[in-house]
Amino acid sequence: MRTHRLVSPSILLYLLALMSAPGSDGLQAQSGQRSVVLQGGGWLVDMDASVGAIRAELPMGQSGRWLFVPGLTFAHGDLRTGPTQTDVLVPEAIFHFQLTQGRFRPYVGGGAGLALVNLFDRTINGVVTVASGLRMDLGPEWGARLEADARISGFTAGSVGWGVGIARRF
Repeated sequence: MRTHRLVSPSILLYLLALMSAPGSDGLQAQSGQRSVVLQGGGWLVDMDASVGAIRAELPMGQSGRWLFVPGLTFAHGDLRTGPTQTDVLVPEAIFHFQLTQGRFRPYVGGGAGLALVNLFDRTINGVVTVASGLRMDLGPEWGARLEADARISGFTAGSVGWGVGIARRF
């Protein structure tokens, strides 16, 4: 099994220092604003893979607590059944509900999409995703993301994943 190390300990310490710093009015949550997120992480269980994703976070309603999160995820790794290198492209649409407002916003969500196995190799499966995570404001325009998710693909395979990301408001 491969070890996924996409974030160095120094970056994690830097993020923890930013999170523990006293908040100012300039750093208060911009929960009603749109963001684009670049995320990296890993999948485990039926596929041991490195994962990268790009997503948009689009607020719904006036409170900004509901988000529509369309995105594209790419995974490359080995199947559990053998050392077969596999690529999976997953366009999906997820809905997140932010449990609180402010600088730190935990969320839960779920959605669906398609898994294109080996990039259009005529294997297309439906995917159902559930996720939980934390949005953190690092400044007026930048944020960080931590996420854990579970996916079921075609009711024959599944994954448990994790991810860290950086967000830019637009």
